[in-house]
Amino acid sequence: MIKQLLHNSKEVLIYEVTQTIDVKEENEWIEQLNEYIEQNQKVRILLILGADATWSLRAGIEDIKWLFTHLKYIEKMAIVSESSWWKWYIKVDIFAKIFGTEEKYFSVTQTDKALDWLSD
Repeated sequence: MIKQLLHNSKEVLIYEVTQTIDVKEENEWIEQLNEYIEQNQKVRILLILGADATWSLRAGIEDIKWLFTHLKYIEKMAIVSESSWWKWYIKVDIFAKIFGTEEKYFSVTQTDKALDWLSD
């Protein structure tokens, strides 16, 4: 499940992923992001990943396809999770570096720091 959380800043979109994302939900999320990008050109995303956050194979493929064509519009992305896998993924993500997207990992206890970093 992807849930958009409210925040007082228009420049930061916050999403919480708590379960397995299916392709229908992924496509709805992509549509929402596309609309935001069309209006604002750039986006900053805070992605909070719960312990059970995963993507179905089809949803994961759609996510990757979208990222390859839209990563240039993502100015900053903060990943908040307790999984060290995400921490290492961000360190080796060469595609974000190629497109100029800043990515940073934060633990769940650092969510406020993630928001501050995105707002800078």
